[in-house]
Amino acid sequence: MFKILVKGAKFDSPRRVSNTEYLVSGAKMTPQIQRIHRAGGKIVSITEVV
Repeated sequence: MFKILVKGAKFDSPRRVSNTEYLVSGAKMTPQIQRIHRAGGKIVSITEVV
């Protein structure tokens, strides 16, 4: 499992920047990263969760 920390995607309110965390398995990481980029989010970090 991996934790992806994302900053400010377009589904957030335009007046504030929030961080969102996603927990995904290794097999689903690429589609999740593509969804984040399509939503306009910026990936801050990806860390492995044991």
